[in-house]
Amino acid sequence: MCAKAIPHIAYPPTLCFPTLWHPNINHSNLLIAPTGPAEIGGLVDWQSSIIAPYCMQAGFPEAFIYTGGLIDIPEGQVTPKLPSHVSTLSPEEQEVYRVHLKLAMRQKAYQQKIVEENLGRSIIFLLPFGAQLGSLPVQVIRSWSDGVVPLRQSLVDLRKEWESVVSENVQCPISFTDEELRAHEQEVQQCLKYEGSIMSLTEDLGCENDGWVADEEYSRAAKMLKERKENWDDEANGGPLGPAKLA
Repeated sequence: MCAKAIPHIAYPPTLCFPTLWHPNINHSNLLIAPTGPAEIGGLVDWQSSIIAPYCMQAGFPEAFIYTGGLIDIPEGQVTPKLPSHVSTLSPEEQEVYRVHLKLAMRQKAYQQKIVEENLGRSIIFLLPFGAQLGSLPVQVIRSWSDGVVPLRQSLVDLRKEWESVVSENVQCPISFTDEELRAHEQEVQQCLKYEGSIMSLTEDLGCENDGWVADEEYSRAAKMLKERKENWDDEANGGPLGPAKLA
């Protein structure tokens, strides 16, 4: 189904040239000089990188996405602002909001930079199916280890939006029975439960996704991980813990 659908939603050649893109641009993977201007000097953690069409790679880096929730990010060329009630808060609380405002403005500035200096990337963000096309290569490659649920979900999403994007004369090659969709939704909920359990464990251990933990926290984290393994409930947590290790 995936192979049959792609030709109908593929982007023009000018947006499909081979591109190597870092798969996980977050704060942990940025190299910044200890003194002087906060300029990015390099990136680490390139494993899982692939060469794929530009339209599937040029996403928005996690490092510049504001997720604090205290500041609203407006649409268009409008600068984020502090909420009106901030002036009634204590100086300490106001400082927290000012920090969040800087983070929100950083995301907005990055978005504006893309609009001004990278037309191709701006177009990609506006085109339909961008999220699905961007994730399909990794989902196909990793389906042997991560399962087919993420890949199937992208196909379900494509099917829902097909008529709004593709010519009405082109029949959608993606089809699922009602029973298949119900079974898929159950698998999705199971996966979400498992991902939530793993995320909670990672936060409690104080480690990164690859198992790295600070030297001074290693003994505490190792003891906690041992206890969690012994008491792990597969059903309650959405699946088995697996060979979790600290680094």
